[in-house]
Amino acid sequence: MSPASEKTDVLVIGSGPGGAIPAYRLAAAGAKVTILERGPWLETNDFSHDLRIDTYTRIVDYITANGVSVVAGNCVGGSSVIYFAGALRAPTFVFDRHDSSGHRIWPKDVTRSSIDRWYDLVEHTLPIAQQSWDDVPYPGGVWAAACHNAGHTCNPVPVAVDLGECTNCNWMVNGCRFGAKRSMLLNYLPAAVSHGAEIRPLHEVQTISPALTSGYRYAVEYLTVDGSD
Repeated sequence: MSPASEKTDVLVIGSGPGGAIPAYRLAAAGAKVTILERGPWLETNDFSHDLRIDTYTRIVDYITANGVSVVAGNCVGGSSVIYFAGALRAPTFVFDRHDSSGHRIWPKDVTRSSIDRWYDLVEHTLPIAQQSWDDVPYPGGVWAAACHNAGHTCNPVPVAVDLGECTNCNWMVNGCRFGAKRSMLLNYLPAAVSHGAEIRPLHEVQTISPALTSGYRYAVEYLTVDGSD
């Protein structure tokens, strides 16, 4: 093994919800977990209320593909830092969808009822709050009134927000300066770290290949990113 290489039980690429949750579970079970994140690690006070090129675009990637555009987080906490904190459960019909050949898209054991207990667990961990109309800011009230006048219903959704800390500033897509939005920065990641997981910001993975070292499945190469660039 060369001096530039190292080993870990579990390597997690990306620190958003898809990486932070298994990183915590595996670290809590005793595994040595390393998390590589290509974006910076920002604290609550580091988030800004503007759209300057070096602030908003520092932590956001806008990816355009064939027919699909995706806004993704580029920082520790991933997209949980830049989303609008809506915490909805996928409706039952989503799991009953079939492809063009008539085959069910989801595995037969995956249904809304089968994953409700996992929804319960995540909602408890974040945790999730239910807004009342008194919590909804003025633009939301205007939208609800427009829906009502058009003959449609409009209801506040459950949110991953500490409503007592929320100021309704409407800048949460830049990260929450008030620590009210329940991103991975406030729950799963610190929990993973408390169990020994290591988070490495500014580490961009380049390749994943079969490992040549006995006892390991994969070899991963990465670059260290210049945080000021």
